[in-house]
Amino acid sequence: MANYRIEIDLETCIGAFTCVDVYPELWELGKDGKAHIIAEGVVKEDGREYVELNDKLIDVEAAIQSQNVCPVQAIKITKLK
Repeated sequence: MANYRIEIDLETCIGAFTCVDVYPELWELGKDGKAHIIAEGVVKEDGREYVELNDKLIDVEAAIQSQNVCPVQAIKITKLK
């Protein structure tokens, strides 16, 4: 089992929502016009959100694809130890 950190820089996000199209179980449209992480334990600080999840809780390929389709690279998916 691997753990991943899913992070979005809300100041960089332009609300294209391609991440929501790719992986609607992980991302949602916020009232502020930005994409937000759908998961328990999301930490919100300094204009960003992040959460650490294991690969049993997320579809890693879809998460990485949502990172790759972001037109402003606001999403970062990092594999942890």
